[in-house]
Amino acid sequence: MFFDITVVNTGPTEVGFPRDFLQKRGPSVRLVDGKTKAETFLRTNPVDLSLADRFTKLAPGASAVVEWLIHPSELRQFGPEVDVSAEVRIDVTIEVGSKREPFARKATLHVTK
Repeated sequence: MFFDITVVNTGPTEVGFPRDFLQKRGPSVRLVDGKTKAETFLRTNPVDLSLADRFTKLAPGASAVVEWLIHPSELRQFGPEVDVSAEVRIDVTIEVGSKREPFARKATLHVTK
């Protein structure tokens, strides 16, 4: 299951976002089975840490998109009938002006089949 993570600069100044770092490493993903409440965390990918210092500049109102995948086998590990919540979290450092700041957001997807 492919999905997009879209980060939008809603502030009044340009922001540096480590898009390449997030694209290589991926988000943190926690899968929770809707029936049993069993959960598992998907592994992130190894990544060159220097990518965390390479920022994509986002003007006010601009966005960056990262495409990610949850493999069908990761969803089916809970059984043949898929009813899974996927909590997707990003936790990176952004650049605002000359300062670096932590940036963390999460969203939950509900996947059924």
